Amino acid sequence: MLEKSNKKREGFRKTVNGKVAVFFAAFPQKEAVALKKDLHLKRYLSDKRRIADLINGFVSDGREILSADKLAEMGSQSESTRTQKYRDRLYKASFGVNFMVIGIEGQEQTHYLMPLRCMTYDSTEYERQATNRRREIRQQKNLSKEEWLSGFTLQDQLNPCITLVLYFGEQWCGATHLHELLNLTDIPAELRELVNDYRIHVLEVQKLTDTTVFHTDLKQVFDAIRFSKDPAKFRKLIFSDPAYRNLDIEAYNVIIQYTHADDRLTLREHYNKGDKIDMCQALTMMLNDERSIGKAVGLREGKASSILILLSEHSVIPESLSERIRSEQDISVLTNWLKLAAKAPTLDDFTKNM
Repeated sequence: MLEKSNKKREGFRKTVNGKVAVFFAAFPQKEAVALKKDLHLKRYLSDKRRIADLINGFVSDGREILSADKLAEMGSQSESTRTQKYRDRLYKASFGVNFMVIGIEGQEQTHYLMPLRCMTYDSTEYERQATNRRREIRQQKNLSKEEWLSGFTLQDQLNPCITLVLYFGEQWCGATHLHELLNLTDIPAELRELVNDYRIHVLEVQKLTDTTVFHTDLKQVFDAIRFSKDPAKFRKLIFSDPAYRNLDIEAYNVIIQYTHADDRLTLREHYNKGDKIDMCQALTMMLNDERSIGKAVGLREGKASSILILLSEHSVIPESLSERIRSEQDISVLTNWLKLAAKAPTLDDFTKNM
C-alpha cells in the first residue's frame, strides 16, 4: 500500500528546469483546489517578515514584540517517538536566551475538533523536546533513579509552544476550548474542576476591523479577503490602495485562492512585473472583459429574440427550433438567420434554408 501511494505521489511531480511542478489536474477537482490553496498559503507564510507581522498584529495590536531576524523555520513537522504531526508552518522564535515554538495552521472551514487537534500538535512538540533531552540525559553518569526513569532532571525545562489558527471562512462556529467538546452532564462539580481545559487561538480574517496593525502585505491580503464578497467595496479597495499596484506575487496568489476570484483575474504578461503584480491593471482588464462579454451576450440575445418574433408571425415555433436559435453563439450566423426570417414566407422555408 505504501509503495503504491508513493508511486501515485511521484506521478504528480515532475522536475522542470530544476524546479518541482505539481500537476494538480491529476487529483480530483475538490482535492486539487485544496492542495493549491495549501501550497500557496505555505509559500506565502515562508516569509519570516510576514510571520513576525502576523504574530505582532495578532498578539500585541501591531506593537513589535518579535522581529523577523529572531525567527528560524522548523519546517512543518513535530515528531516524537509516538507520532508525527504537520502544521502549515512551524517556527522557533528567540527571546533573549530563551525561545518558544510557534505553529501556524490555516483553515478555510471550521474544524469541530480543533481544540483537540491543536492540543495534539503542541503536546507532540513537547514530546519531541522531551525525547531529545532524554537521549542526552541517559548518556550521563551518576543519574538518580528518578532522572533515569524520567529522562529529565528537576532543573530541566521545556520551551513553550503555541499554535495560532489563521481562519479565512466567514465565521468560526466550532469550539475554542477543549471543555466545549466534553460531555460533562451530571459529572459532579468537584470532578469537573479536575478536568484540564485547553484553549485555541483563532484569528478570523473576515472579522478583522482594523488591519493597520499589520505592516507587511498581510494587510492587503486580509483586506482583499474581507471585502471579496462585496464587488463594489472590493474594487474600491484595490484601486484606492497603491500597494495593490506593486503586489508581491505570493500575496496575489493567496488573494486569488481565498477570494474565489473569477478565473479571468489571473496572471498575464502585460501586468506581471517579475515577482510583482499590478492588481489594479489585472482588475481593470477583468472588468473590461466583463463589459465586452456583456455586450456580446446582449447582441446575441437581441438578434435571437428578433428572429423568434418574426417567425412567430407565421406559426407556432417548435421548442427545438426556438432552443437552437437561442443557443447559437455565432453573431454572423444569427445575422444571416435574421435576414432569412425577414424574407421567408413560411416557417418551413426558414427551416429549410437556415
